[in-house]
Amino acid sequence: MSGKVLLIDPIATNRISLGSILRAAHYQIHAVSGLSEVSSLLDDALFDAVIISLNSPLDLVKLKAMPALSNVPVIASQQAADDVARLALLHAGASDILTAPVARKVLLTGLRSLLRARNASAELQLREDTNRALGFHEAAPPFQSKSAAIVVCNDPKSCPGLLAKLQSIRNLSFSLRSDKQLFDPPQKQQSNSCFIMCLTEKTARQALNILVEMRAHSAARHAAVIVAPPHSCADAAMDALDLGANDVLFDSYGTEEISFRISAQIQHKKTNDRLRATLQAGLNAAVTDSLTGLYNRRYALTHLSHLFDKSLRSGTELSLIMVDLDHFKRVNDQYGHAAGDAVLCAVANTLKGAIRASDLLARLGGEEFVVILPDTPADKAQGLAQRLCGLFRNLRIKAAPRQITASIGLSAIGPDRLRTGSNPHFEHLLHEADKALYAAKSKGRDQVSYFTPQAA
Repeated sequence: MSGKVLLIDPIATNRISLGSILRAAHYQIHAVSGLSEVSSLLDDALFDAVIISLNSPLDLVKLKAMPALSNVPVIASQQAADDVARLALLHAGASDILTAPVARKVLLTGLRSLLRARNASAELQLREDTNRALGFHEAAPPFQSKSAAIVVCNDPKSCPGLLAKLQSIRNLSFSLRSDKQLFDPPQKQQSNSCFIMCLTEKTARQALNILVEMRAHSAARHAAVIVAPPHSCADAAMDALDLGANDVLFDSYGTEEISFRISAQIQHKKTNDRLRATLQAGLNAAVTDSLTGLYNRRYALTHLSHLFDKSLRSGTELSLIMVDLDHFKRVNDQYGHAAGDAVLCAVANTLKGAIRASDLLARLGGEEFVVILPDTPADKAQGLAQRLCGLFRNLRIKAAPRQITASIGLSAIGPDRLRTGSNPHFEHLLHEADKALYAAKSKGRDQVSYFTPQAA
């Protein structure tokens, strides 16, 4: 998993050793010796994570006070810290705390877990921003009931210390279940749960298998999952993070830290649940096409605007594919409008099956569709566009027994094409894809044309 990481450490040898570990894992590193050097970097770079070595929580507070880093996950590296110091760092905004010197596996596993969670939340937040711009934002509920968690433990005698600490936490409620009882309750109840999985040396590997099943289960896919191992199972804990666990509760943690970590994960899950609910609420009638079920032009252009601005800020690639069915009027004239509708629905389903979950598909109107591809360079988008042409040719529709073909226009922006000084706007990308589409039609249809500034 690649990303831009800001490394802050006053000791040069630490910056060198940690930097080499991260670069070997394909991260882009900016290493500085202290907070005084950070501000100058924020004008030119957006960071996905921060790793900071510090002696005082005050440094962390100053770091999180910088607007560009306020929502960026921070790993605090510190010499052996007691419970009070660790809790202070968590309250100051640390996403995780590692003991120096930091082991390679611990560092990379923790970083991957944080970035995975951040990216998922960022995508949900981006979709909510689109909804807010359209006037469909739902406020968070003013009252929230006492949070509950399910403790998965086959033998309570194997983890008495953890269970005793959990029972002493007053602002949370816990219920105990074995792994065989895990999927017994109704799905609705399960989907609102936080799971704490007790690991022992004997059951660690079995618990990891259960974790994999949970992440594949529709009811538990988005649940907050926390593993609680003894320190002797540290490797299994790191594997659990890579398999989708959200956090680790080691048996040495104090009750207050355990309470803080569980509450943080439950709150994070509630926030993401709310964001997911916002995506559904009130959108269908206003921003979807009633025939195909795809997003309509209004939603697509608003979302494209957000993605375009994000690409300009971060320098990431963004591609746009515009699809127009060839001679579609002949379908309506020859077989009737019901047949034309069947063709449009079949094309929509074909497009749905060919794109990623992170891509956005919309019907712009008539027989014209658009696919918005974030973080996708032009060559990858061209490969998809060529595949779509082949899929349309092989499409057979009983109501309209004639070959379906499409002309496709493609445009893209990336680091080599980011325009400056010309008031860039997302409509430029849309206009370029439209010009490329008509170039494909003028060349005989049933093909892909890529817009290049030289050919404009």
